[in-house]
Amino acid sequence: GETIDVRSGDAVVGLDGATGAVVRFADAKVGRELAGGAQELFRLLVVPPGAGPGQPLELSSRDARAVKRIEGDGVRLRFERIGNWDLAAVCVVEAGTDGLFRFRIRVEGESGAVVERVDYPLLALAAPLEGDGAGDALVLGTTKGGVLQRPHQWKPGRSAAGTQPGNLAAQFGCYYGSKGGVVTYCEDSVGHPKTLAAMRTADGMVLGWRHPMRNDLKEPLALAFPVAAGVFRAAGGAAADWRDAAAIYKAYALKQPWCARRLADRDDLPSWLKEGPAQVRFGREWLGQPERIEAWLEKYWAKHVAG
Repeated sequence: GETIDVRSGDAVVGLDGATGAVVRFADAKVGRELAGGAQELFRLLVVPPGAGPGQPLELSSRDARAVKRIEGDGVRLRFERIGNWDLAAVCVVEAGTDGLFRFRIRVEGESGAVVERVDYPLLALAAPLEGDGAGDALVLGTTKGGVLQRPHQWKPGRSAAGTQPGNLAAQFGCYYGSKGGVVTYCEDSVGHPKTLAAMRTADGMVLGWRHPMRNDLKEPLALAFPVAAGVFRAAGGAAADWRDAAAIYKAYALKQPWCARRLADRDDLPSWLKEGPAQVRFGREWLGQPERIEAWLEKYWAKHVAG
């Protein structure tokens, strides 16, 4: 029943030895505790043997009849008899050398049982994250509108999500205040379907990845890639921004085959595509307050786009 700590640089993840839930997510260097009220490490959507496709069961790590720590690299927890079915999951948390953690999962069961979805890892975080939450923000790597301010003000049950394929243009997200926060991304170089979702709960905020699939457990299911998560803060004591988290993901992305060359450097695209203009659109809410548009042009556009 003790907490099992995993350390990577200044970051610490603590798993409840009895339930496997993430009960600690900390930046030890500055003494910040970021975790909220954790209950689950994963959820599974499973169609039992012989059941129709419209009769799935949603099960989670807290439905396991036993949780055991097993040998192997990193911290490995085996969840047995999930939902009192012949269903087990092995969750692995490995500390990287870069201050991040890699989460992996493997699901086993009887032939004929079909896994339709795996939600893993589920990171339970505090809300507000910092002080009164006025500077808190949740960010999803969507094509637009991905910065959600003051999510602690959401009512319990409200959620936001980005899906790939779909509006999740970059497979990363973060949750932070001015002193820093938590970043997570998938080390998926192929492009498996996935969703990054955040939900306000009565105890805080749950940030996690959803992996849709259809896998018959006649063969064990192993997630094809690790999910990375860790803490971040701005350099030099400056106020943190989502760009600090994006830079962490960028360091990974630039090494992937789908990011081998910048758009401007490619020779297989027409020049008109590479020289296309940027477009900024102001919706109805903005048009009703022209002073907001003027302030945006002066304070944001002029700062980031010279001329």
